[in-house]
Amino acid sequence: MPEFRTIKPTTRFPHIEAPSKKKVFPKFRIDLKHLPEGRKWKVGKKYFIGLHVKQIGLMDTDFEKSVEFDIIGIKAKDNPKKTNSHKKSNY
Repeated sequence: MPEFRTIKPTTRFPHIEAPSKKKVFPKFRIDLKHLPEGRKWKVGKKYFIGLHVKQIGLMDTDFEKSVEFDIIGIKAKDNPKKTNSHKKSNY
């Protein structure tokens, strides 16, 4: 498994000029039918989710820089400390 790259949060929301005092990380939401483990997980704890994805879009303009995927597979791990495929991260 490839090593994870640490994501650095921003202090700005897209399309809003005023900086936020809160660190802003990229987010995603998934239905519990696809990730039933999430029901047992605790808010504020850290977990690993591996995604098998298919790229379906790319937006690289002056206004938006993003990539879009269909999630076609998912793998979850309860405790991130049980694996050695992840470098120490500040997330």
